[in-house]
Amino acid sequence: MAERYSISNRKSEDNHKSHVAPGKQAKEKVYATSTLSTTNLVIISALIVFVTNIIAVSITVLIYRSQIKHLNQEIQDLKYQLDQYKKAYGELGKNSSRNKTTAPETGITIPKNTQQSVQSALNAYLASGGTDQAALQAALAGSLNQSVIFAVAGSSATQQTLAQAIASLNYLKGANGAWNWNLSPEQLNQYRTGPYAQYFGDNAIIGQTTNGYVASFTVDSNGKVTQIFVSSTTSDPAAATGGTE
Repeated sequence: MAERYSISNRKSEDNHKSHVAPGKQAKEKVYATSTLSTTNLVIISALIVFVTNIIAVSITVLIYRSQIKHLNQEIQDLKYQLDQYKKAYGELGKNSSRNKTTAPETGITIPKNTQQSVQSALNAYLASGGTDQAALQAALAGSLNQSVIFAVAGSSATQQTLAQAIASLNYLKGANGAWNWNLSPEQLNQYRTGPYAQYFGDNAIIGQTTNGYVASFTVDSNGKVTQIFVSSTTSDPAAATGGTE
């Protein structure tokens, strides 16, 4: 009886093993399939990322090429405009003197009495502190035209009567020191090539005070002052830019 029981038990165990083995094999197959599927997903994902990056780079390259093409076209347009400008106005810098104002060369000789009266009147006016208008008018009455152009640096020139022009010389009341009527060629050249060069021709009586005030009296062929220019600083008449008449 005991032996039969043992054989029976063995058969039962064998049967159990035969039932268990197929399940284990199925699990192994599922695991292998799962591993394969995960690998495929990783590869597919990597391919998608790679393709996406290629597309993004391609689009970026196309955008940059378009921008570069646009910039090159703008450069060509600017070069064309510059060439047209050169044809119309010449090389930049070479013909800058074309629009440069220069002092007139009139060949007019300033009468000594006119020059002396203007210089003496201004010297006395400066010595009085700009208060003796009556004396200034009396001293200049014979030297100024009955109607003169009076110009102040940085302001508009106006046509004035003799009395108005002398009154306008009150602008010089801030001047002090002494008048210098013998300016150096370097100083005169600055004024004669500046924006107010028309008032510093060879027919002008030019003076500068110690504190930088400048006055110019333009004399006509009759020996009369027809234009008066004044400035409170030497940089005004000598500057490359400034007020216009």
